[in-house]
Amino acid sequence: YPSLLGGFSAPNLVHVLMATGYLAGSRGKIAKRLLETGYMVLACVSEGELEYGKKGWVACTRVRFLHARVRRRLRAHRATTTNQKTRQTKKHPQKQQQ
Repeated sequence: YPSLLGGFSAPNLVHVLMATGYLAGSRGKIAKRLLETGYMVLACVSEGELEYGKKGWVACTRVRFLHARVRRRLRAHRATTTNQKTRQTKKHPQKQQQ
């Protein structure tokens, strides 16, 4: 699971982070977002917490919905972009595979 945290350095993800401002703002806001990510990972890897209704399950579900909203927002933004080259080079978060 450490790869989840290391994923912040993935080239395609950098575009998403920049577009959403996830790691932008004051140091306090950035620290809060990173702590929230850490708590989510911790909840997901704790024994039995991925069972329906448990902390890990709730955390994963929230993140999945958050990612869906981000994908929708970025796609809507991409659709309004008139520059064809910009459209082709923009990335968006990918769905997690089941």
